[in-house]
Amino acid sequence: MILTSDQPIERKFAIGCTVTTYSDHYAPEIFKTVSGRLLDVNKWHSLSDSLLPAFSLVDDEGCPLSRPARKNDLVRMHPADGKDPALDGLFKIESVEYNGSADNESETLTIGVSMISKPFYKALGHARILASDAITTFRVFRNGLNITAELLNNVNGDGRVVESPVLGVYKIQWRSFINGILTDLRV
Repeated sequence: MILTSDQPIERKFAIGCTVTTYSDHYAPEIFKTVSGRLLDVNKWHSLSDSLLPAFSLVDDEGCPLSRPARKNDLVRMHPADGKDPALDGLFKIESVEYNGSADNESETLTIGVSMISKPFYKALGHARILASDAITTFRVFRNGLNITAELLNNVNGDGRVVESPVLGVYKIQWRSFINGILTDLRV
């Protein structure tokens, strides 16, 4: 799905966190670290304070990949107990885009992800259904000394409801991940 400016976008929820660096010399280096963390899907669950279950980057055959995420890669969510494959979720990376300003004052890395298969939540007694064309956007951006990480759940503005959890994970877990991207930053 391609989001265009004439398409009404509804933000069902957004999670964001911003840190301010103390030097414009270090801000690009910190942005590079933060971007690397976002692209390293295999380590999302191990970030400081992250409450996410394990995710792994896989190819279209399901074979593990050990590299930064790219467009058309697949992401597998593994259940917390690791025992029940019915709790697995499978997602597709729809886009990975980097944009930087000519004056090097701002830059953005955006990853768009859509759900392919929906995890079934036995503990809840029902499956959580997401709109088939929903795009969850992970974005990190730098504007001067400020570096922000955020998650946006975007859907077409046609009135359909998108329930939580997004991509099979609850809002508090995504908040812990977003905060974890910006935790323990060193240069």
